[in-house]
Amino acid sequence: MMMLQYIITFLYIFSVIKKCVKLPDMKIFNKVMYTYNSIIKISLVFYLFLSSGYSVKCQVISSMCFIITKTTSNCNGANRTEENLDNNLQKMIARKEIFYIINGKKNIPNRKIVKSFTIGNEKSKCIFLPPGTYSVINKFSYNKLVVEPNQFDIACMQQLWATPLFSFTINKNKCDTIIYNIALPCDYNKPCAKLNSDIPM
Repeated sequence: MMMLQYIITFLYIFSVIKKCVKLPDMKIFNKVMYTYNSIIKISLVFYLFLSSGYSVKCQVISSMCFIITKTTSNCNGANRTEENLDNNLQKMIARKEIFYIINGKKNIPNRKIVKSFTIGNEKSKCIFLPPGTYSVINKFSYNKLVVEPNQFDIACMQQLWATPLFSFTINKNKCDTIIYNIALPCDYNKPCAKLNSDIPM
């Protein structure tokens, strides 16, 4: 940054001197002025670029951008084909679903919701956050845990509820992007279920 200031100062002094000194060769003078103007423009653009805090990943200092997708497993059993498999495994943006940002790496009953966000028509969502460690949870972990003991293992469900989708760290003056995929299970293979239905053959 100091180097740019030296360049700009030098070029300014040069512009003052050239007004007071008569240069005999106008061709040389024009070439010098063309180079001078080009350097000025490049220097100013570069200086503004650095001063803006611009990043190719996101445009807000100390922020995080999220790209959250969903894939559905192939639950068709014997009906599975390569075409169906490709369609089922295709990643889709989790649009209009509410996600919640909490402090720390674990979801607890008295945790505080720092921010909530949804992904609309855009592919990602960028959020400004103070430096720190955060996690993202979905509606399941946001709501109070209610378990049907005949169908689900209580300890397993408590662990699942307390585990965020993912955690991340915000560093000062840094932008970053997280890409996360949610793999949706089949009905016969739900997490923590005691009695799973038969797998289709």
